[in-house]
Amino acid sequence: ISLWFNWPLSFEYLVFTISSVIAIILAYKRNGLATFSISLSLIGGMASAYMTDTIYPFGLYAPLELSALPTAASTAAFFELLGYQASLRFPYLYKVDSQYARLPYLVVSSSGKSGAALIGWPCAGVHSLLLYVLIILVFFKRSEIPSFRKLVYFIFGLFGTYFVNILRISSYLIIQMNSGEKVARIFHDQYGELYFFAWILLYILLIVCIQRFMLVEKIRYAPNRVRSLFATIKKKV
Repeated sequence: ISLWFNWPLSFEYLVFTISSVIAIILAYKRNGLATFSISLSLIGGMASAYMTDTIYPFGLYAPLELSALPTAASTAAFFELLGYQASLRFPYLYKVDSQYARLPYLVVSSSGKSGAALIGWPCAGVHSLLLYVLIILVFFKRSEIPSFRKLVYFIFGLFGTYFVNILRISSYLIIQMNSGEKVARIFHDQYGELYFFAWILLYILLIVCIQRFMLVEKIRYAPNRVRSLFATIKKKV
């Protein structure tokens, strides 16, 4: 699988990233790199994530794999909150050639149905968090948002991205319980990543709308306006 699927896909992303940079430089000179910095960051980040997972498949890169454990534990807690029975085992030793990967193993069951998953760091959304940090920092660099507000946006978006990863793993297990492993695998390989892309696009759009229509200022001064309105009504009465 690693030879015939992961390497070609990783190499494709790498070539696409390099080709995009060359095309932008030829068309817009160096100024184009700043203009298309968010797009290039997204493409380059995905290429780096895929290549890292290809070189160290199935959670063999221990530092990143340890970061998958909190996400797996949070997913188990989320399922229990929804009324499912969930159990988490760590480390689960998974043999890869002559090496062993130490993975979280999550089992979820309800009404006689069950689903299970070994959660590697890409599946836990570690690369989604890295991409979020990269994209949001590039976005902030090109905006004139005050520093404190940038910090608030960054923290809120970080938690949002973390929850999206939990939601994606939960969706995979629910699909597995109700539709089987084959359908769940299709979701995992083709549609799961759309969760992050949809989230980051909607979140950036939300920030733009908040700044464009000054929603924070309107909410902040809303109580004063309400008090003024009541004072005006009392005077008329």
